[in-house]
Amino acid sequence: MPEYATPDLGAAALALARRHRLLRLGGPRERRLFVFPAQAQADVEAFYAGATVRADVYADALRVLKGRLRRTP
Repeated sequence: MPEYATPDLGAAALALARRHRLLRLGGPRERRLFVFPAQAQADVEAFYAGATVRADVYADALRVLKGRLRRTP
């Protein structure tokens, strides 16, 4: 299965806010990679090109990802 990986917390939050499932956290603790299905990349690129996402959904996604970072060794 093709994947989209990013070290960017903001991009990962956008992918999660767009309802893409976080497949795993990869990489060393100092440089985590958020790994999503490949389709997430198109949503992230659209966001950087001007597409929007609801602020409350984005904020919730950030909270979820920060929690995952704290819990993952």
